[in-house]
Amino acid sequence: MTSGDRTPIELDARRTALLVVDVQNDFCHPDGFFAGFGFDVRPCGEVASRIAQLEAALLSVSGGPGEPIVLTELCGWHLLMGGLQRALDCAYRACAIAPQSRLAAARLWRASALALDPEGQREALIVLARAQGGSMRARTLASLARSLEAAGDFDAALECAEATLAAQPTAADAALIALRHAHRLAPPRAAALLAGLRPLLGCSPPLSLSLVAAARASGARQQALEATAELRAELPLLFEPHLLTLQLASERGEPGPLFSAALALLAISQDPNHLARVELAVLRLVEIGAQGAAARLSQHILDARARSDVAYATSAAELARASGDGELTTLALERVVSTLHGPAQIESLIGVATHHRKRRDRVAEVRAWLRVLALSAGHPAALEALTRLFAECGDVGRLLVVLSIGLDGQTDPDARKQRLLDMASAAARVGGDRLELRTADGQLAATLTLRFPPEARARASRPACSTPRSAAPA
Repeated sequence: MTSGDRTPIELDARRTALLVVDVQNDFCHPDGFFAGFGFDVRPCGEVASRIAQLEAALLSVSGGPGEPIVLTELCGWHLLMGGLQRALDCAYRACAIAPQSRLAAARLWRASALALDPEGQREALIVLARAQGGSMRARTLASLARSLEAAGDFDAALECAEATLAAQPTAADAALIALRHAHRLAPPRAAALLAGLRPLLGCSPPLSLSLVAAARASGARQQALEATAELRAELPLLFEPHLLTLQLASERGEPGPLFSAALALLAISQDPNHLARVELAVLRLVEIGAQGAAARLSQHILDARARSDVAYATSAAELARASGDGELTTLALERVVSTLHGPAQIESLIGVATHHRKRRDRVAEVRAWLRVLALSAGHPAALEALTRLFAECGDVGRLLVVLSIGLDGQTDPDARKQRLLDMASAAARVGGDRLELRTADGQLAATLTLRFPPEARARASRPACSTPRSAAPA
């Protein structure tokens, strides 16, 4: 229990009694409290006299057409005098005899409200709704729907809300009640009801999510997909519509919406569960034959991961290779290289070089092999590949550099001799037919006179290594 200032008051039930005092005489009797303060209470006596007259008249019209009229008027006088229970009794009897009487229903609603009798209020609203039309009926039905919802009768509240919207489509309070309880309807009916609320409530998340659920349950997947697309456009930072689109597009096997929803989800959420859903989307894209989209999405997944994942990067590179997209494969292979170290990184770079050779991109291939040499000086495969590349494009200067690197790392006499001859042949293309070979300390070892046919000299005079893709390597 609390006092007037809301301060808790503790009462001992063993020493406490509840005293109820009927103060009606204080208001109405000439010897009452109000009369003692000088108030004129004679009108109250007139009211009491009128009530007595109506009660006497009620006996004479009992069972006749005048009975509900007298009961309705008597209810009003009892309300004026504060006799709520008597007013309720009169209003209930009047409504039972004349269910179409608006005045009787209005008196019942008033008496029920004052007496805190929600059941009486609902009965009064039902009578009023039956007797009214147009916007007045819609307002009464909306009030009835709110009352029924408050009482926990959600099915009846939903029915009243639907009736309200049928009478007045712009009734927002009825629309909200319908939205809250539309899931109680059969899915097709719920979908139709929720779709009708869109013009009134707009693209709100609760409405769109409920519409998607109802449309899916009724088999209208296209309607569900359109609703999620609208919600994604209106609220791009809300992840629920992206998850719904992932599920719907996966079920329908539509790569475009599946890819865009997964990409949007990655952009707004780093939740591990959401990342797992996007990884499932990659697998689904592969199943429906969209390898290119799957490969691109896997690269975005790698961007979203907080740490390097060699296994997933390798798998993503295989997807890119299977898609046939050369640029994407290059990106994926380079990402694999960036996750590795030591011999594994060298092997991965060799794979990059092989990929560029298949694409006939000599400049990119040269750069890849040079990166191999930077990690492993004198790498045999890199030297062999670079020798071939510079020989093919007639870049004698760089060819000599590569041959000299191979000579420095060569210990076998026969192999060194062959390297020297290769260098001599290459140098002859630059310096002419006469070439001096010197030892390591600079002493003249031999003078070779090399003779080349005219077509060899023409090859030697060609410009440095060229490629249709980009400029020559640095």
